[in-house]
Amino acid sequence: MMIIDEEAILHPKPDEILTLDPEAVLPYMEKLWTVEADSGRPDLDILLGAGQLTRRRKIARVEDCLTDWLRKRGDDAAWDVAGLFLMGFWSGELYVDPGLVVRLIETLQNSTLSVGSRDSVIKALGCAYYRLIDQPGIVRRIEELFRSLWAKREQYRFQPGVEATLKHVMNQNPEGHKR
Repeated sequence: MMIIDEEAILHPKPDEILTLDPEAVLPYMEKLWTVEADSGRPDLDILLGAGQLTRRRKIARVEDCLTDWLRKRGDDAAWDVAGLFLMGFWSGELYVDPGLVVRLIETLQNSTLSVGSRDSVIKALGCAYYRLIDQPGIVRRIEELFRSLWAKREQYRFQPGVEATLKHVMNQNPEGHKR
């Protein structure tokens, strides 16, 4: 693990990303996302760490690239990879792509994801929630989705961290986003 400006970077080999030329980062990410999705068990440290490092490098169009990759791939493993990556990318980002957030919301509402993929997407949405102050409609959609998921918590048996994310967002302000 590496520490950069008091942030613990989870990626086991951060120099793999830090030493890439900026124009090589997005192709590297697409390959990484594909390898991790095909692995059968995406690696949290690698993906979350890759999100952190890509954010820190201020690489442009990361969310567009991920959206395109999801559009091409779109299977359960891809959503798991996207959620894990976005947990790192959105964790310190001031702006998140509202279109990608809506895709995540709609995927949770309309798809039957595996437990791991579902939980990764929930955690990513929890990271995005606080960066959407200027998007009250999307904020409400996240809150409504989280309330509906919480109502099914006995059935879904969320992991403790996911349950904490749901609670945290719902407790901010039951009437709407805290401003």
